[in-house]
Amino acid sequence: DTGERRCDPIRISMCQNLGYNVTKMPNLVGHELQTDAELQLTTFTPLIQYGCSSQLQFFLCSVYVPMCTEKINIPIGPCGGMCLSVKRRCEPVLKEFGFAWPESLNCSKFPPQNDHNHMCMEGPGDEEVPLPHKTPIQPGEGTLEVLFQ
Repeated sequence: DTGERRCDPIRISMCQNLGYNVTKMPNLVGHELQTDAELQLTTFTPLIQYGCSSQLQFFLCSVYVPMCTEKINIPIGPCGGMCLSVKRRCEPVLKEFGFAWPESLNCSKFPPQNDHNHMCMEGPGDEEVPLPHKTPIQPGEGTLEVLFQ
């Protein structure tokens, strides 16, 4: 049934031009409408402008407007590693302003890495810190390389 997998264009301006352009609701925090997702995303604008992590914007978008592809029926959100990297950099900033890391962004909810069991987006690297454990994907290992070329 092809009606099931239809992807919708991303209409949230801060989540456009991030390497994918279609999503499917509900998102990973339960919003049924992009307008609701956008409303909550805008609350993070100060944190994005603060620049605690170069991955923050991509990470938030991957949760609030997860990637959709006609090939797979489930939305593709962030990998746990990207979540932890963003959290490590941004949680101290949130705490400074008296906020806790949101439960909806609990990193244990996301797959640890992109592999044939779980698809998730690794996101753009955090330029500031090289990640030594980043191993090149061997041919035939991941299924997402095709989508991101």
